[in-house]
Amino acid sequence: MNKLEDRFLKLVKQYGYNKNIHPNSVLNFIKNLDNIHPYASYIRCRNLIEGYLSYLETCKNINHAESIFIYKNYILPLGEYYKKIGFYKLIPFKSLFIVAIMLDIVISLILFLPIPAMSSVVFMYYLLKRKNTSLPRFGAFY
Repeated sequence: MNKLEDRFLKLVKQYGYNKNIHPNSVLNFIKNLDNIHPYASYIRCRNLIEGYLSYLETCKNINHAESIFIYKNYILPLGEYYKKIGFYKLIPFKSLFIVAIMLDIVISLILFLPIPAMSSVVFMYYLLKRKNTSLPRFGAFY
């Protein structure tokens, strides 16, 4: 384990396994940091991770608003670098399912077919992607 990972795991113990700190995303970022190239991108990612860790160390409680701040300022910018090495963004199931249900309603109003096709497809897609743990990923509350 490296220093960043040790530091992060101490924070996870402090906060518990709290989805508001995006534990899986950050752990994936730390474990794959050495794969980031060129060196300038590596330094930028390392600085973002260190900034994230410093931010967590100064916070007493991470609520939903803090979590969104962390996501926008640390997780998303890191994700842009990590997408270049094969990471994909995991979209929360609730968000996907709500959009799929809205599409089902629109389709049923236009075609007069009350078939929940989109929500079924999204549900299956999500389950298949979620099961494949070999793919590195990041996302909100992940």
